[in-house]
Amino acid sequence: MKDDVSSSSVTPKNLAPGQFRLEAPARLSSLPKLGNLGFDAAMAIVAMQEGIYSDDANDAGGPTKYGWSLRAARQYGMEFDVDHDGDVDIYDIRKLEPLKAVQEFRLHFWPAVYEQLPPQIASKAFSFAVNMGPHFSHVLLQRAVRACADAIAEDGALGPRSIAAVNAIYQPSLLAAYRSEAAGYYRLIAAKNTASGKFIGGWLNRAYY
Repeated sequence: MKDDVSSSSVTPKNLAPGQFRLEAPARLSSLPKLGNLGFDAAMAIVAMQEGIYSDDANDAGGPTKYGWSLRAARQYGMEFDVDHDGDVDIYDIRKLEPLKAVQEFRLHFWPAVYEQLPPQIASKAFSFAVNMGPHFSHVLLQRAVRACADAIAEDGALGPRSIAAVNAIYQPSLLAAYRSEAAGYYRLIAAKNTASGKFIGGWLNRAYY
């Protein structure tokens, strides 16, 4: 990523839809690091995958900056009221700064259990969690474990048995299975929702990275 980070100016909210044009968003010159090597490395990959800013009509998540969609941000309430006006909307996404984005990812998408996973698996789980939600990310990991060796529950809860099974499997094999499960999941979404099919290339890049 390149260029400097700056707050984009936006047109006042009292204009009706279609009456304004938002300026190009700020860009990221250096990714903030929080001092956790595993998280920082995983965050660097996610930042590369997510890019800076997008607002695609076919994206159910809505406007997205540094990986945080408007839909996801609203799940955490006023934490994302960046402009302090009492709501969370596109203007808060537009004003979102890199450090805030990274801190929120660390808080909500990097659970303590990831510290017990092999680094590559933790990084993959984090990437998928950001894109599809932690539950499905963890279910796919459990399915990958089942594909490799152990018939564990596919409940999305990474408890002691899941963690032990993940660590007992030859990691290249588990990583390949995890990638395959994610790719299948993405292909299923694209098949069920033709409007989302335009994203399948990026999704598969994320799965196989």
